[in-house]
Amino acid sequence: MRRSSSCFLYRRLVVAAAVLSALVVESAFGANLPPLGRNVPKLASETESKIAYSWKSGTRLVYKFEVEVDIARETYEFSGRNSLTPTNRKPSIAAPGLAEQRGSGSGFVVHPEGIIVTCAHVVRGATKLSAKIGDRDYDATLIGADYDQDIAVLRVRGKDLPHVTFADSDNVRLADEVRALGFPLTEVLGKSIKVIRGEVSGIGGANNSTALQIDASLNPGNSGGPIIDSSGRVVGVASSLLSGARLSEVGFAIPANVAVSFVKSLHVPVALSDETNPQSPADIVAQVSPACVLIEATYGANGIGTEHLSELEYSAYWYNSTIPKPGARSYGYALPNDGRGAIVLNRSGDILDGGDKPMLPCLLEGSGSIGIEKLPTSAPGNTRTTSPLVLQRLDKARQQDRFSPYSWRPSYRSRLGRPWLEDPKPRTNTQLLSGLESVEYSFGVPEGDLIELTKVYELHIDGASKGDEPYLKMTGKGTGKFDQAIGLMQSMDYQAELVLTEDNVSVRIPVRLKYERMTEEQLAEERERAEQRKKEREKLAAEQKQAEQDGSSFSSPTPMQDSDNQPHTSVKSIPASRKLNKFNFDK
Repeated sequence: MRRSSSCFLYRRLVVAAAVLSALVVESAFGANLPPLGRNVPKLASETESKIAYSWKSGTRLVYKFEVEVDIARETYEFSGRNSLTPTNRKPSIAAPGLAEQRGSGSGFVVHPEGIIVTCAHVVRGATKLSAKIGDRDYDATLIGADYDQDIAVLRVRGKDLPHVTFADSDNVRLADEVRALGFPLTEVLGKSIKVIRGEVSGIGGANNSTALQIDASLNPGNSGGPIIDSSGRVVGVASSLLSGARLSEVGFAIPANVAVSFVKSLHVPVALSDETNPQSPADIVAQVSPACVLIEATYGANGIGTEHLSELEYSAYWYNSTIPKPGARSYGYALPNDGRGAIVLNRSGDILDGGDKPMLPCLLEGSGSIGIEKLPTSAPGNTRTTSPLVLQRLDKARQQDRFSPYSWRPSYRSRLGRPWLEDPKPRTNTQLLSGLESVEYSFGVPEGDLIELTKVYELHIDGASKGDEPYLKMTGKGTGKFDQAIGLMQSMDYQAELVLTEDNVSVRIPVRLKYERMTEEQLAEERERAEQRKKEREKLAAEQKQAEQDGSSFSSPTPMQDSDNQPHTSVKSIPASRKLNKFNFDK
């Protein structure tokens, strides 16, 4: 009897031990994690926004806009139009600048059952993903992505994989030493892991952003890799979104807390640690590198995040409508002020390509994108995008060559696609400055078919040296109306202030942009007036031609009348005089 009881107890202990081992997974770093639950998605579910643009093929949309710029107590005005016409064509690109191509990025394992964190821009547009962990290759699937925060989570069929431990990125301090692990430039440097050392050189940015700036020289392929501290904990995710000459001087990282928050929203447990345990650089790399992942992607049509794209043809122009005052200085503008092209965007108004020309003055958007704002997925609701960027500081000679105070123009393009961050001829003999650009859109409570859309913009470019005043700051806020019944922007009134600091002197430039969609009635009235003006010009031309045939050097139009209906003679009705000194000016 005792024997059978002992056997029964032994079997119960064995079962209990098996259950405990199934409930707890131990990593190579000593952190225990529970297994993945049933709530963890196996495939990313596309979130269809309730509020979205509705583009009807063949329908021509016209937005008229006005820009006001105050410089040195003078106000300069610009006016223009932008026409948008949806097409039936399916966009031929899968992601900005990508057709059927191959690329690679980095990532790292956060759960031993095959959960991987990387950057969203690494996987966007991909039709196929693979992950190389150690010496083994896995097929990878996307289970979640936040394109605004640039975070993506992949899943592979793995088991007992080494994984990382996260630190609280709010505790990161300036000058903390960090290391970036990843697989940069695999075509040149091969597919072995690379380690880059640097320091935290900046924290925070526009719209309360917590982005980390580091002086580690990140390169293409580092994107998505871990940024680790002296204890081997992940404090950030490398985000090398910039391209151009000499960009290895600056790097940016998404804070670890942003990644942890998004991973937890997918019901994936992660390892966290508040304990610091400084180790030698060699030990840190040996500890973390087994969890690093080389991500290879094939990009093509209808890739990840590019479903339901639309193409719009745009035709935009603007001109200086300022009425000059007597004796006032007249400014010219060297850049072209009209352009045509195509825009590729999704239903939320996220522009993937095009619309950046002709650009508007004072760092405003491209006039080809007037009438398109990024929409939150619900009302009320908000969406925010923060992007690191680098601009090329122009020398004074080049600044004077352009349209006075707002002639300077940065050189490299941000993730937000601002046209003024693009220069076809980057100069290598000028200084590069880094910063952050942020834009936030918020929906208010719907009032009938109209929803109020608020736009908050902030740009912050650091000075040349630590402690310097920001070289450039721009803050702006606008309020517009979105008509959810027809799926189009109705209007936007946006005001901003541009502050440029040069040689300890700051110049403040208030800017205002207003636009509204023109109705069919307004367009019909304009066409009618244009037709009337055309007929008047044709009539006048015919009269002048007839007068020339009659041998007269002057044509005699119909006598004009004053407001009291008293006719007076036009000066053109006075016959030509052969003796000008006898000409009677009183007539």
